[in-house]
Amino acid sequence: MHGAVLLLIYGVAAVAAFRFCAPATAAMAVYLGGLIVLPVGIYPPGSSGAEFPYWITGSAVPSDMLVTKAWIAPLIAVSAFAAFDRQRLLRLRFAWIDLPMVLWCAWPLVQGLLVAGARPAGWIGALYLCGVWGLPWILGRACIAAGVLILLFVAYQLWGTEADSPRGRIHLIRQVADGLAEPAEVTGHLDSCLGCLACVPACPSGVRYDEIIEHGRELVESARPVADRAVRAGLFALFPYPRRLAAVRGVRPPQWLGSIPRQRSGIGATARAAAELAPPPGPRVPLPRRVAARGTRRAVVGLLTGCVQSAYFSPVSAATVRVLAREGCEVVIPRGQSCCGALPLHAGRTAQARRLARRTIATFARAGVDAIVTDVAGCGSAMKEYARLLADDPRWAPRAARFAEAVRDVTELLCDLGPVAPRRPLPWTVAYHDACHLGYGQGITAQPRELLAGVPQLRVVEVPDGGTCCGSAGVYNLLQPEPASRLGDRKAQAILATGAELVVAGNPGCTLQIQAALRRAGSMLKVRHTIELLDAALRPVAA
Repeated sequence: MHGAVLLLIYGVAAVAAFRFCAPATAAMAVYLGGLIVLPVGIYPPGSSGAEFPYWITGSAVPSDMLVTKAWIAPLIAVSAFAAFDRQRLLRLRFAWIDLPMVLWCAWPLVQGLLVAGARPAGWIGALYLCGVWGLPWILGRACIAAGVLILLFVAYQLWGTEADSPRGRIHLIRQVADGLAEPAEVTGHLDSCLGCLACVPACPSGVRYDEIIEHGRELVESARPVADRAVRAGLFALFPYPRRLAAVRGVRPPQWLGSIPRQRSGIGATARAAAELAPPPGPRVPLPRRVAARGTRRAVVGLLTGCVQSAYFSPVSAATVRVLAREGCEVVIPRGQSCCGALPLHAGRTAQARRLARRTIATFARAGVDAIVTDVAGCGSAMKEYARLLADDPRWAPRAARFAEAVRDVTELLCDLGPVAPRRPLPWTVAYHDACHLGYGQGITAQPRELLAGVPQLRVVEVPDGGTCCGSAGVYNLLQPEPASRLGDRKAQAILATGAELVVAGNPGCTLQIQAALRRAGSMLKVRHTIELLDAALRPVAA
C-alpha cells in the first residue's frame, strides 16, 4: 500500500514539475524522484530493498510486481509533459548528441539478453532502467543542445562569447527582468543579435527565442545613451511611414559619407551605411486599386504594398500583381496602407508595432479578400504573428487571429494554387538566397524553389552556407553596420563562388544588403526578387 501512495505522490509531483518548471528542471526532478521513490514503490511489502541490484537478472523480484508498478511513474511523467507542452514534445528529434545516451540506455537491455535470458522480470527491469536513465536526457537536453548548436549562430561566430549566443542572451534578459543586472550592461549583447530566427527551428525544445529577444529589447530601450536613442528615433520615425520615405527617396547621400571610418555602431556609422545601401533612384510604378484575374477567377487577394517596398521596390509589387492576375487571382490594393509593423516589432518597439498592426488589420478588413499577400519576407513573418502581438487586446485579438491566418507569402500562395499560365524559357543560372524571415520565420523554403524549377531552362544553384544571414536583418545593417558588412561580404563571396548570372531573393532588405556587398567585391551581379523572374517567364514573347 505504501508503494502505491508513493507512486501517486510521485506522479502528482511530476505533473507539477512539468507544469510550472522549465524542461531541464522538471527532468531533473523526475530523475531524482525516480531514483528515490520508484525502487521503494515496486518492492514487495516487507522487502529490505536488497533485491534491487538484482533486477537485471530477474531472480529476486516477481514479474507481476514489476509489470504492474514499474512503468506507472514514467508513463505519468511522459503523459504530463505531452499534456502541458505537446508542441515541445513533438519538436524533440534525434540528433547525434543523443547517441552516447542511446548506447548508455541500451546497456541494461544487453545485460538482460546475456544474463536474464527470456525471464520476463529481467526484461521489465531492463526496460525500466532505460526509462529512468533516458527520460531526463530526452526532456532535459535542450540546454545541452543549445551548447552544441551555439557554433551555428551568426553572432557567436562573429564575437565568440556566450553572452552573444541565444542562450546567453536569455540568461541576461532574465537577470534584467529579475533586477540582478542593469539594462545598460546587457544592451550591447542584445543589439548584437540579428533576429535572423535561425535558433528558433534549431532549438530541440521549441524555445521561442524570437519572443524573448523582442521583450528583452523592450526592457533595455530606455537605458540607451542619448545619441543611440536619437538615431533609433530618427529611423523609426522615417522607415515605417511610406509617404515620408517617398519624400526622401530621390535624395542622394553626399559622397563624403563614404569617407567615414567603418565602425560597429554610432551616428557616423549609420550615415555611412545608409549611403552604401541606398539604391539608385528609378521610376516609381503606380498600382491600381483593383486588377481583374486573367481567365477564370481562382481567388481574391489583397496585396500589402508596405513601406520600404512601396518607396524603393514598386516595380516588384507591380510584377507581383501581374503574376497573380495571370494565375487567376483578382488583386485588391487597398489605399491608405502603412507599414505592417515588422521593423519596429523586430527591434523591440512593441507599442509602435501594435499601432501599425491595428491599422493594417483595419485597412484590409474593408477590402473583402480571401487572403492577404505579401512579397516581403519580413512583413509576412510579422503579420503571421499578429495574433500573439495583440493577444492582450480584447477588442483586436479575434480580428488579429483571423488576419494572421489569412496571410500568405506570394510564393506560398502560388504554390497552393498551382500553375495555370504557360511559362517561356529563361536560359539563366541563378543563385537563390533564403531570406531569414521567409525560411526560418515562416518555414517557406521549398515553394520559391518549386516555382523557379517550373521555369523552362532556368537553372537554380544553391549558395554555400545558404542558411547564414546576409546581415540585413531589418535595420541591423544601419544600426550595426560593421558586423553586418562582414556578413554581407561573406555572403557575396559565397554567391560569387556559384558562378551564377543572377541572384534571387524574397526580401528587399536582403536585396539591398547583398547588392551593396557585391559592389564592394567589384561584381556587377544583380539581385532580383523571385517574383520578377516569374513575371519575366509569364510575359508573352513579342511577335
